[in-house]
Order: sequence, then structure tokens, then C-alpha cells
Amino acid sequence: MKIHPPKSIFLSLMFISFLFNPIINTQASFHTNNQANQIPFPAPYSQNNANLTPHQAQTEPECNFQFEELHRGALKDAIRSIDSPRFVDPTHDMAPEDPRQKVIGITIDGIARAYPYNILSWHEIVNDDFNGNKVSITYCPLTGSGLIYPAGDLNDTQLGVSGLLFENNLVFYECDTGKHWSQMGGFVVKGQQLAGNIDYVESIETTWETWLKLHPDTKVLSTQTQLAASYDRYPYGAYLTDRSIYFPTTFNDNIEPYNLYHEKELTQIIQFDNDVLLLPFEELSKIQVLNHNFVNQDLFTLYVDSEDLAITYYANINGTKLDFTSYEDDNNVFNADVTFDLPLFIDNLENIWNIKGLAISGPLIGTQLKIIPTYNAFWFAATSFYYDASILIVDDSDTSTSVVLSSFSVTPEVQEQGSLQISPFYVIGLVTLAILRYGKRKIEV
Repeated sequence: MKIHPPKSIFLSLMFISFLFNPIINTQASFHTNNQANQIPFPAPYSQNNANLTPHQAQTEPECNFQFEELHRGALKDAIRSIDSPRFVDPTHDMAPEDPRQKVIGITIDGIARAYPYNILSWHEIVNDDFNGNKVSITYCPLTGSGLIYPAGDLNDTQLGVSGLLFENNLVFYECDTGKHWSQMGGFVVKGQQLAGNIDYVESIETTWETWLKLHPDTKVLSTQTQLAASYDRYPYGAYLTDRSIYFPTTFNDNIEPYNLYHEKELTQIIQFDNDVLLLPFEELSKIQVLNHNFVNQDLFTLYVDSEDLAITYYANINGTKLDFTSYEDDNNVFNADVTFDLPLFIDNLENIWNIKGLAISGPLIGTQLKIIPTYNAFWFAATSFYYDASILIVDDSDTSTSVVLSSFSVTPEVQEQGSLQISPFYVIGLVTLAILRYGKRKIEV
């Protein structure tokens, strides 16, 4: 008969250990689902995601970061991904009740689905299948970032929540291979092969009400899940609006550009290879319609403040650059089935476009603008990940002409945190772990 300490002692020791050492040390090893989750010894992060050079390699060849840059917010799988999602009609009682509920939506092969953030805040990952087209919807509540990744780029495997964080951002893992990825960075954190990047696909982040206008035939993720949780309750208190950052970060609010905006200001992120453009919503709200050029790409960004909606399209059709302005349908020429009761736009060739990027009038009628895959994140996360990006700055005094893309480059340094923050999922994980250990003891006895 094996002797085991009482579960109360085990749980207490684990919790006390976390309180005095919230950043897991290099020898830490936790066991969940009978698998060891060994924290690695990573090597430095390279902004251009280049392969590691020999002098960067450390004692653990599987990892891509310095150890102190990885932090544990929860035990592995303490935050449970949704692997068999259920979907309901918009009128179902398990659909969102609040029309202002934020969702991330995607359309594949004519199938539209929405994933409410009040559910994703508790699960962070939904592994979904669109008639054989498998995708993983990922959301990190600590960085406010929602990205959708195709499973084909991830060895056709489902994803799980590792509990690790890099720059406060979700690190997910491939269930079949164990390879770990940074959600916002799209690069490998841990795995047999360090090389490789993954690209997210286009999606729309907006309110449930607006998504439903754009896709009245949509299905929506049901609140009927394996977790007995109140999805009306946000698990991180006032985090969405306060200035707190839970884990160590390179964000430094004492210097520019970090201190230009509130830490939780939503920012659209546009990437072309290693070139990154940040569009803070505070700046977009000053201009609503933005014609701009970034790395020789003609772009058109529209913003609807009331709907937390920012979409960026290519503004070049068959070699012709289009310039857009807002259009008011004062005579109600167009029906709601083509306007969706949302803003319209007109270009310099007199084409009128709806918010989906479809020309509904003019010489280009029926033409579809190509959307650029983008995503939104909190300002502190955007600048922590992309510390040499360009930033949209709008001159309030003359928005018609004074639109500037201001570049910045800083040397990232991890900042000291003012106070300890404990993730509720860490506590959940500890309780689960204690129950598993106690159950194992009873079997062995």
C-alpha cells in the first residue's frame, strides 16, 4: 500500500507555493490527465521569427524563448477547450441575450458561425469543423485578441490551452504533437521543430447584433457546454477597463509609444510579412473612413464606433486605386437587405459599397473587395508583440489631410509588476489536480 499525504495538505502546499513563486521555476513539473507538463528552458525571441543561431541555443533544444518570458497562468487544461461545439439558431434561448455581446464570426463555404466572447473568456479555444474544413477559434481574454487558425497548418490536430503565457498572451498546444504556439505571434514556443509559422484566416469581430445583420442565417455557439459556468459573469473582474496587466511584460507606460493610449484600448493589427501597422480604435473613431497605403499596398479601413467594428480591404481593383468616403442614402434608394442598416461608402468612380465590401451601385456593381485578414488586441499587447510597428496618428484639427503613419522602434525590457494577480483558472486547476490525486490514492489503496 502506498502512503499519500492528505489532499488538504497537498492542496495547501501547492497553493502556498504558487503565492510565493507565481512564475514557475525551471524545475517545476505538473501532472494533469496523467501527463507531465515540464516547463522548458527557452532561447531568446527573434522579432523576425528567424531560426535560432547556435549561440542562442540553451540547454533545452525544444524551446524558443528565454525562460523568464514564459509564465504560468493556469495548469495545463485547467481552462478547457470546447472540442465538440454545439450551435443554435439566433432565436434559441441558449443564444446571446445581449445584442451588444462581442463575438468573433467566420464564414466558410457559405456557413456562418459566431462565437461569443463571454463563452470564449472561459474556454479560450473552440475546435470546430465546417464540413471537413477544420479550424480553431482562439481568444485570449488577457490580451483581448481573437484569431482563427486553420487546422491544416497545425497538423490537422485539435488545440488545447497550455496554461502558459508569453507577454500575457495565450500559448496553445497541438493535442497530437504537443507543439506549443504563441497565439498572437503565430510562432513555435515549444516543439521538436522550432521552424514554422502559422497564418490566421479572415474573421470579423463585432457585436452580436451587427453580426446577425450581416449574416441573418448564422448559427451561434451555444452556452450548453461541458462547463457548469455562468457565462454572464466575466471571470477577470474589472480587467477589461482598468489599467492592470497580470503578468510581467515589456510594455512600459512611462515612454512613447506605449503611453499614447490606455492599456486596454482596442487596436487593429495589420501584417504584411514582418511589417506591422497598428490602428488604435481611438484614432479610427476620429476619421471613420481611412484611405491609406502601407508597404506599397493601397488599403481602405472602415470603422463603426458603435459596433466596435473595424474592417480593412484592399483598395485596388484591376490596377485602379479607389478612394472612399462615407455615403448617406438620404432618399432610401437601397433596401436593408443590401445595406444591413449599416454605413455605406462611395468611391472616386461613383461606385457605392456596403460594409461587406460589395459594390451595390455604379460601374463596378457586383464587384467584391478583398478583405485583409486582421485581428484586434489590447494596445499594451499590440505594442509588446510589435515593438517596431507603424502606428496610425490622426490630426484632430484636420482629419481630411493629416493622417500620419508614425514608426517606432524600442528595445523591449520586462517591467516590474506592481502586485500579484491570481487567475481563477489556476485555483480551478489546483482543485482539479487535488481531486485527481485523491481519486488515484483511493484506487491504489
